[in-house]
Amino acid sequence: MSNSFVIQDCLRSKTLELMNLNLKNDTPMSDEVRKSLAEIEICKNLIKEKIKKQEQRETFEDIENKLSNLQHDISDFDGLATDKTYSYLNESLNELEAKLCRIPETEDTQGKNLELSLQINFSKNRLREVAEDSENILVVENRIKELLQIFSEGKPDIDFNSLDEEFIKLRIDLDKLGITERLSYRKLTCVSYIEYLMKQMSERNKAKIGHVSRSVIV
Repeated sequence: MSNSFVIQDCLRSKTLELMNLNLKNDTPMSDEVRKSLAEIEICKNLIKEKIKKQEQRETFEDIENKLSNLQHDISDFDGLATDKTYSYLNESLNELEAKLCRIPETEDTQGKNLELSLQINFSKNRLREVAEDSENILVVENRIKELLQIFSEGKPDIDFNSLDEEFIKLRIDLDKLGITERLSYRKLTCVSYIEYLMKQMSERNKAKIGHVSRSVIV
């Protein structure tokens, strides 16, 4: 039997005891009645405290479950800060934070309160980082598309030295990103295209040098 049930049984017992005392005793407020009233009040306060703690535990569990789901959604997110999904995730984290703040901080709750508060703040920062990483990858993806277009058009005036420096910079920019599992595929795709473009550039550069050499010989 749980402590809550024991306390409730105690309260019922004391209430019945008090009723019997009132029936047997003509005195308005005997010592026994006062004692029973005091014990009943103690039982009532204990029940209130137990109910309060149970509600707090349930609130903590609800926050933990929702936070776990949100963290999973953040790991799957690969959009931008302007996306509706980003707004939903951010607002959901803010709601959990507000719900957590409504729990009174006591010796019993402060540890859990701090733990969840740190997790929520970490998740909010992680969401921002993922959105920033996604935006940075998008910049690289768009530049790769432009470079693919340049190579497909076969422009003769390509500055290979400048492109070589740009490819190196793009690789460095990609390596700096704290990629999630969802973003890792996009990163690997970018790396593959960069390697492909570098190979194309090397072949064209060799062909250009060979053409110049033949022109000099002639």
